[in-house]
Amino acid sequence: MIHVSEVSKQFGTFTALDNFNLQIPKGSIYGILGPNGAGKSTISNTIMGNPNYIIENGSISLLASTLQLSNQPPCSFLQS
Repeated sequence: MIHVSEVSKQFGTFTALDNFNLQIPKGSIYGILGPNGAGKSTISNTIMGNPNYIIENGSISLLASTLQLSNQPPCSFLQS
């Protein structure tokens, strides 16, 4: 399961994600659609732990492990 709650991400003055919410149940397959600049790549990079995409606020839960607002990439707990 993936649960994204109230996640925000900015690049300078540009807000790429503003209190973004997403819930994907275990075993589901989803696609994210939207125009250029809508935040599709940003949410994907944020969930996967790209170090250039650390969240400013909110929380991300993957596989029942939660990372709340911090300076670590969301998937850092999967690397241990």
